[in-house]
Amino acid sequence: MHERLSAYFTREVAERAAKSLSESAQIEIRILPPENGRAECYTFCRQAGKNRVIPGSPADPQVVFTLPVAAAEEILGETSEEIGKIGVRIARLIVSPDP
Repeated sequence: MHERLSAYFTREVAERAAKSLSESAQIEIRILPPENGRAECYTFCRQAGKNRVIPGSPADPQVVFTLPVAAAEEILGETSEEIGKIGVRIARLIVSPDP
C-alpha cells in the first residue's frame, strides 16, 4: 500500500492540490483492513516542496483520515487529473454509508 499511496500523492495533480500545505503539516492516513486486523498508518507531508508518504503515524498529526481499504482502493484507482473531480469523488465516499 505504501508504494501505491506514494505514487498517487506524487502525481502532478496531487502536487498542485497540496502546494499550499505547510512543510510542518502532518496528515495521518489510516487504512482499515476488511476484517478486524491492524490498521496500516502512513504520514502524508511536504518536504522540500514535494509530497511525501512515509510509513507510520506522525507524532502530532493535524488531521487523521481513517479509510476502509475499499475506499482507499477506490481513491487510488482515480485517474483524473482534475482536482475538482477528485474532490467530488472523495466527498461522495465521505457521505456514503458504505464506502
